Amino acid sequence: MSTEQRVLSQSQYYTNLRSSSETPQEPYIHTQGGRFYINRPTWDPRWMAHSMAQTARYRGHADTFYSVAEHSVLVASLMRDVTGGSPFEGLMHDAAESVLPDVSAPFKQLLPDLRSIEKDLDKDIRKTFRLPAEKSQEATRADWLALFIEAAELIPERGSDFVDPYDMRPKALELREREGWKLMRLNWKEAKELWLDAYAQLKPKRR
Repeated sequence: MSTEQRVLSQSQYYTNLRSSSETPQEPYIHTQGGRFYINRPTWDPRWMAHSMAQTARYRGHADTFYSVAEHSVLVASLMRDVTGGSPFEGLMHDAAESVLPDVSAPFKQLLPDLRSIEKDLDKDIRKTFRLPAEKSQEATRADWLALFIEAAELIPERGSDFVDPYDMRPKALELREREGWKLMRLNWKEAKELWLDAYAQLKPKRR
């Protein structure tokens, strides 16, 4: 093959490049514990904590960094002290976001495929970690309260324009202003340790 033919052949090859997302392959991501295959998930709290601690809530648009890991601990604490229910469920309620993006709720409704995958992963997490099969009312209430507590500190509008179908914002503001429910705003390494400490304390004891 002449030099000219070789250059032409390489040129044709490079004009047909496809991105990695367009290249057929089994769906997986790399975690701190190795490959995670979405079609046969296995879970390890160590790499889950690592990921959630580096995942920003509110798509990174908060006033300062605030992680999914710290949010999860807040929900667990609210379930322990305010709403009732299992704090361990609160700690794990967003664990699927250790492998999926944290998409804000108003956008998520436009992504039915992502919601379906998230639901399947959440179901697997609940089975693996012996959680209620469906998100409990107590966890849902604590999650709403956490949203408005966080927004009051982190979002420019302070949550005043958030959808609030259950009138949760006044209670959340009362918890924040009168009962001292404030955010720690930890860096990712501190948030990771906080989540792991909570996991060690809250996980069900093996029988």
